[in-house]
Amino acid sequence: IKLEDKFSAVNAFKKAVEIEPENPFYHNSLAYSLIQLQDYDGAINEYQKAIKLNPDSEWTSVVYQALGAIHHQIKDNLDAAIIAYQSATILDPKNVDAYSALGEAYQDKNDLNNAIDNLCEAIRLDPSNSRNYSNLGIALWEKGYADEAIVAYHKAIDLNPSYEIAYNNLGVVYLEGSGDIKSALEAFSKAIKNNPNYALAYYNKGRAYEAVKNHAEAANYYQMAIDLNVLTNELDGEEIEERLHRLFSA
Repeated sequence: IKLEDKFSAVNAFKKAVEIEPENPFYHNSLAYSLIQLQDYDGAINEYQKAIKLNPDSEWTSVVYQALGAIHHQIKDNLDAAIIAYQSATILDPKNVDAYSALGEAYQDKNDLNNAIDNLCEAIRLDPSNSRNYSNLGIALWEKGYADEAIVAYHKAIDLNPSYEIAYNNLGVVYLEGSGDIKSALEAFSKAIKNNPNYALAYYNKGRAYEAVKNHAEAANYYQMAIDLNVLTNELDGEEIEERLHRLFSA
């Protein structure tokens, strides 16, 4: 593994499992090495074997979390991911990362109430994690709680002053939620300052300028978003171009 010799690692762990098939740690290591080869079905199988052997609740909780991550991020199977993450929290009620992952899975499923509950539990267990506050802000905003979302984003930024995603999302809430264009522009500017290649922040800053009829600045930021998006491919380029052409038409 350390030498990045993935095939040799898999073969070695397979041999270890053959010698000691009841060793959960070997199954876990084999699963990890199979992930390096993108054999996700094989990894799921080995994680399940490790879980069945269950030597320790806290350790098995982490294995459940790894299993959930495959279902969530690779297989896009949210139901299976949620079950795995829930199992992780049951085995270890102090597993902060499992609550965070569970909250994100519920968020992806658009189950905002459960997303908020689990993210709040993660924050209760570890108030220093800025990402949890940022994700909570997203869920609160999607739920329609703009003021609460603003508080969550500010907390994320207090914990991580260079968190460009939190600045961008805060700007969106100011722009679309409270109509505070000045604060929105400030937030987008800070997102861009912390990540000069953040195409979405340029696009949103263009939207803010368009909202106050400053078409020249809006066009400028839309064009920068288009140029950056060629490299980052994070936005729908056609949508930005349509907005830009609409400005010139106006």
